[in-house]
Amino acid sequence: MTAPEEIQQEVNSRIIDALERGIEPWRRPFDPASSTGRPRNITTLSTYTGINAVLLDLHSIENGFRSHWHGTKRDWRKVGGVAMEPGCRTVVNGRYVIVYCAEQVVGADHYRVPCSRWEHIPNYSRAQRLIVRTGADIRCNMDRCIYIPPVPPGMFVSDLKGDYIEMPERHDFRHEQDFYYVAFHELSHWCEPRLGWADGDEISEVLAEITACSLCRDLGVPPWAGEFDYDEHAAQLKGWVGVLRDDARHLFNVCGQASRTIDYLLSFLANGQTTGA
Repeated sequence: MTAPEEIQQEVNSRIIDALERGIEPWRRPFDPASSTGRPRNITTLSTYTGINAVLLDLHSIENGFRSHWHGTKRDWRKVGGVAMEPGCRTVVNGRYVIVYCAEQVVGADHYRVPCSRWEHIPNYSRAQRLIVRTGADIRCNMDRCIYIPPVPPGMFVSDLKGDYIEMPERHDFRHEQDFYYVAFHELSHWCEPRLGWADGDEISEVLAEITACSLCRDLGVPPWAGEFDYDEHAAQLKGWVGVLRDDARHLFNVCGQASRTIDYLLSFLANGQTTGA
């Protein structure tokens, strides 16, 4: 069910306000501790998807929460917890449903993230396995990062067929995690023709950013460590805000498509097959 226009506008305004403050809800700090990662429901154990994943991440960023466990008051009562206000408004079947993070729940110590120092050496094996199993045509030793889409039928462009990714070699990245972050970003674009997604460049970039950041969190890859061109990044955020402000439906659509893209890519790890190429 599509959310009423009033709710779409309210949610859109909340995300636009965050972006204008320089907060990208999907770009969470890296945390390898248990009970971290994409938001999950405490009773169903399922991952929150679409706009709700973004809203819950923003709620956690603004309040300094680390746990990925969330639920309604009723959900938390089922596991012996008592949720405390204020919660986060999510959208379910066209209406608001208030959801609470484990840090807001009395009696939920088991679901919180320990406040202890840690040292972590990233393990990129799952990330590498996902990339290989997609069967995507990734051409390394290049001087740019880009997905070349398939050439439309009937259009002659030399002898190029398209549908491949160009990237530098892994050792060309100063930080190893940046290779995976960029690969996931480009794989998001690679998924677009496979999942029937076609929209403007700005929306496509938001989708790729949500996908890359979420996959990094799921697979234990630290986020982008390279330096930002802050002027360019600010211009990019401004472009995103302009597109989202133009039509509140864009945000709901892109968040829903990002969840489908993430699930599609993670399916290659689950089934161990290379069926996407």
